[in-house]
Amino acid sequence: MATEVDFRNRYYIKEYPELFKKALIESLKREFGSEYFEYELSNIQKLKKEPYMFSNYSLRKGNNRPDLLMPDPLSDRKLCHDIYAELQKAHDQVKGFLEIKRAVEPKKDKSKKKIAKPKRINSKTGYPMSTDKQIKNATEQLKLTRKFLKNNQTNPYKSRNSQEKIEDWCWNNSAEKMDNADLEYKKGEWDKAEKLWLACVAINYRAANRLRIMYQKEHRFNDAVQIIDFAIDSPVLRKVNNDSYVTDFKKKLETAEQKSMKHENEDQSKLSEEDFEKLNSNSDYWFKKVNNITYS
Repeated sequence: MATEVDFRNRYYIKEYPELFKKALIESLKREFGSEYFEYELSNIQKLKKEPYMFSNYSLRKGNNRPDLLMPDPLSDRKLCHDIYAELQKAHDQVKGFLEIKRAVEPKKDKSKKKIAKPKRINSKTGYPMSTDKQIKNATEQLKLTRKFLKNNQTNPYKSRNSQEKIEDWCWNNSAEKMDNADLEYKKGEWDKAEKLWLACVAINYRAANRLRIMYQKEHRFNDAVQIIDFAIDSPVLRKVNNDSYVTDFKKKLETAEQKSMKHENEDQSKLSEEDFEKLNSNSDYWFKKVNNITYS
């Protein structure tokens, strides 16, 4: 929950999770007499309501199933502030403890370097591969998506408002490619994954973000900037997503631009003007499709 309350410095949470947890529990016990964070919301009715999210696609809303809306406690700014304060206390406690620990412990022999585990590499492409378990999970996810799309072809937009219909239409036209791209990426077939994500980038914001991550790993820093910038300006994505999406992607764009400037001499970007002409043409095609959709 740290990021949800804008607690960005998560170094000790990631590197010393048990120590951080212990420090947090001790702080909570001092504050509340137990290891639980106690808080009374002043007015639940004023909280922003959010829908449940299901990993099982068959439980998605629609088909006469209404949204299941629940009040979001984290839309209460005071609650977020107080949680942040507790996390900061634990952070400071762990930091202080480690500083003392380092001061009294004998210094480690820096000559003994850790031997990094060898990366799994696709021998045909030269790109990194995921574990067999991750590849298997991605394969199963693709099968589930294909099954859902096949079973949901009959009047999938019934009982949906216009915004929800556009969202569903974009998902239905990109889900299989997105899951297929994830599988190819995990198999070390990055070029195949790139083509699939590029085909979806005008209608699925996840495609742009996945490309950004992959491009930066390949030192294609300017390509990462260009693809996020393209997604921000996509007319279909502007119809589908709210202001929070634009704000989030503008932050990603700013970070990508900083990386691009920092690694300017190492940049290996290769997207051409022709590539972006195809992307723009694809974007126009999807925008016309969205505007001409009719629902029964």
